[in-house]
Amino acid sequence: MTIEVFTRRLSASLALSGVFLLVTAFVCWISIGDGDDVVHSIHNVAGFVLAVFGVVFVAVGLALATLVPPAERT
Repeated sequence: MTIEVFTRRLSASLALSGVFLLVTAFVCWISIGDGDDVVHSIHNVAGFVLAVFGVVFVAVGLALATLVPPAERT
């Protein structure tokens, strides 16, 4: 496996895991239910932290994908 193939796979896995973190943040925000104010604030903060990590992972994955030169076909 060449470094280009490894970097392409790494960038795809980072971007996909970032998308899953964004989905998890959305589920965290909508699953508050009938809890009191403490539960609402915990879910809001946890969803925000998950969303930030998701955006960072997607951004790093896309940045890595754009930095890799195209593979030469043999």
